Amino acid sequence: PKFIEKIEKNGLTIYKNNQVFTNVFENDTCEIMNYMLSSVVNSGTAKKLKLLKKDIAAKTGTVGSEIKNRAALCVSYTNNYTLGVRLSGDLPVSITGGGLPTDISYNVWKEVKNKSEPFSRENIVKKELDKYSFDSENRLVLSDEIAPKEKKTEGYFRFSNIPKEKSTRYSKPVCENGISQVNYNRFYIRLCQIEYINYLVYKSINGKKSLILDTSTGKYEIKDDLNINGAVYEYSVIPYSNINGIKRYGEEKIIKKIKCDNLIDEWWK
Repeated sequence: PKFIEKIEKNGLTIYKNNQVFTNVFENDTCEIMNYMLSSVVNSGTAKKLKLLKKDIAAKTGTVGSEIKNRAALCVSYTNNYTLGVRLSGDLPVSITGGGLPTDISYNVWKEVKNKSEPFSRENIVKKELDKYSFDSENRLVLSDEIAPKEKKTEGYFRFSNIPKEKSTRYSKPVCENGISQVNYNRFYIRLCQIEYINYLVYKSINGKKSLILDTSTGKYEIKDDLNINGAVYEYSVIPYSNINGIKRYGEEKIIKKIKCDNLIDEWWK
């Protein structure tokens, strides 16, 4: 920053500050950073600044140990002003960047009467993301359009960097994370409980098919005896979602196909 605009002597301008501004970031990069640091205000360590009800971004920080802190800071900015508050020295551990420095910042910002311009988002786009992929797998996957609201999160992206993969978790559910086995002429299957997803388990004996389990009843496991000698048993699972009373079915998956007399012979071995 430069504080001298011009110097005049005897009515003549002998110095004039002709500032030349150079972009160090592309506009979309700046807008992404504004979005990220605004989240510190909206739901992070500087959330007290949210009470100002203006577009403001911030970053807090604390340096110290379990015994004492050496520094606590809060740097915040709008489109028009930047404010930094740092406390240094032997500080109690209770003083952190999101505490007293943020409180001081809030009191200073309250005295700034000029109306701040809102942050621009012209060069970025907001997209809904699959919350499970984001939280559990650290992956950016576009949300299934029919996903419940609580199963979505959101983020801003450059137009050139929008995630390509899109979730079909609820529109085309799949069978995953189940356990099945056959022991002593008994078939056993246990399916994982996933919110909004249920499973239909079918048994087929010599081609005659019947439903033996629907997990919407709250039961997620079943044991079934193979007791017809020479019969061919086939077990399959069809996953389905149930959102707002609308069921959508995924593809049927064959889990096991067993001939009963073979199992008896193997058991006696």
